[in-house]
Amino acid sequence: MLISLYVKNFALVEEITLDFYPGLNVLTGETGAGKSIIVDTVQLLTGGRAATEYIRTGQEKALVQGVFDLTRTPDVIFFLKEHGFEPEEDGTLLMSREITRGGKNVCRINQQITTLSVYREIGQALINLHGQQEQQALLTLDHQRDLLDKFGGPELQEALDQVKKSFSHWQTAKKTLDQLSEKTEQQTKNIALLKYQLNEINAAALQEGEEDTLLTEKNWLVNAAKIARLAGQGYSLLYESGAEQPAALELLGETLKIIRELAETTKEAVPLPQTLEDTIAQLKEAASLLFHLHEKAEPNPARLAVLQERLETIRQLKRKYGPTIEDILARKKEIVNTLRQLTEHQEIFETLEKEAKAHQDTWEKYSSLLSERRQKAARVLEEKVAGELGALEMKGINFKISFSPLTETGPSTWGKEKIEFLIAPNPGEPLKPLAKIASGGELARIMLALKSILAAVDEVPTLIFDEVDTGIGGKVLSTVSERLAYLGQHGQVICVTHAAQVAAYARTHYAVFKEVSGGHTKIKIKLLDHFEKLLEITRMLGGTEKSSIIKEHARQLLEKGKV
Repeated sequence: MLISLYVKNFALVEEITLDFYPGLNVLTGETGAGKSIIVDTVQLLTGGRAATEYIRTGQEKALVQGVFDLTRTPDVIFFLKEHGFEPEEDGTLLMSREITRGGKNVCRINQQITTLSVYREIGQALINLHGQQEQQALLTLDHQRDLLDKFGGPELQEALDQVKKSFSHWQTAKKTLDQLSEKTEQQTKNIALLKYQLNEINAAALQEGEEDTLLTEKNWLVNAAKIARLAGQGYSLLYESGAEQPAALELLGETLKIIRELAETTKEAVPLPQTLEDTIAQLKEAASLLFHLHEKAEPNPARLAVLQERLETIRQLKRKYGPTIEDILARKKEIVNTLRQLTEHQEIFETLEKEAKAHQDTWEKYSSLLSERRQKAARVLEEKVAGELGALEMKGINFKISFSPLTETGPSTWGKEKIEFLIAPNPGEPLKPLAKIASGGELARIMLALKSILAAVDEVPTLIFDEVDTGIGGKVLSTVSERLAYLGQHGQVICVTHAAQVAAYARTHYAVFKEVSGGHTKIKIKLLDHFEKLLEITRMLGGTEKSSIIKEHARQLLEKGKV
């Protein structure tokens, strides 16, 4: 709620301070007195367009400040804290805007400079200004959707909360998936390659030291024929005698007999028999080994082929994975570890995919439920608006709420459809977006009708109407007055008006007038007491202080306005 407004060197305003209160506050005055300048100051205060022509003649800068009570605006307090601002201990907030002839435009929140975008967002959450179309939050699709959702009650809000929650979870999971997807795609290729390599190594079933054993066996088989031939020859020479030549062992046996006889003859020959016996024993072992080799060394082409194939397999694996079997087995361990890590990553990715799909399904479910409840609430709101417009002598206006898919942005935290208020100002005319119909008294009354219905759910605490009574009178004007007073019961309303009926319902009444001093025109604003208020309403009815009948009418209006 706007508690106080301070204006210095703005247009015809030299310096004023206005205090506003809950309920209906009005500003009245003669045509051209400068009432709308106050609306312009509020427009600037809430983040509207700044222009050097606003600066009072002869001055270098203009200043507008507003003190707000944030008691009824927890969302604004939350927004402020998010952006590093804190309300005062008493729950108030100071907003100030300074413009200079040099084009400098300074926005402050509690004396702290901030950006215009943040400043404007706070300002428009605190004041809803009607009369300047670009400032009317109700003309934005987001605000229209919010009002419908609030009008829909707790069940609709419950569905909306679920939509927001599931959408947030869905987008978080989706964002993580997007970050992992490129990496995961490459890792999927790596996993396939590593699995192929691991299968190739596992299929070989390599054993440490296996290659040396295989090479030894291969060498044996390759030389088997030669080994058999040479071993046989050696065995024959040592052990088998023939017709042409006795065996070596046979000759050594004869020699041993001679040496033994010699040892019996001379002591010097005594060691020789033992030496020869040892030699014969060793040669017999050699002959036995030669015989074994001769018997064992048989060619085996089938086995040799197996060995050659196995060694070729080992050679191929060594070419790919390392110079030795030990290196290949070490590479196998590396592959297993890498696969485990990649598989874990892949599992995380797949889990996230499932989570994202689950959140998307939840969003789809509650978005559909939200759409159903919005449609139901929209039909009720349309009927209520029609009733309000009828009371405001605007029965010919057709008001509808349209629903269309979010084709441009796609799924959102607010659901799956775009919501828009449509108006056909006259019978037979097509429905058009509320934001595109002409501003003025007609638009102001439409806004008033909507605000009257939505007063209990609209969270903007201060509503400002600039000449909402334009072009209306009689019974309709009485209805407008009652609606403004009703809105004041739910918050704060500030109204610039020419209508005595509206002013009569005001809790706070300011009179605006011009004063010429020192050759300069100034706007003055005076807070009226009860007697002054009676005189002002009498003037607005076309009378003077001496017009007893008109003054009595004014008194009756004031009495009615107390209800």
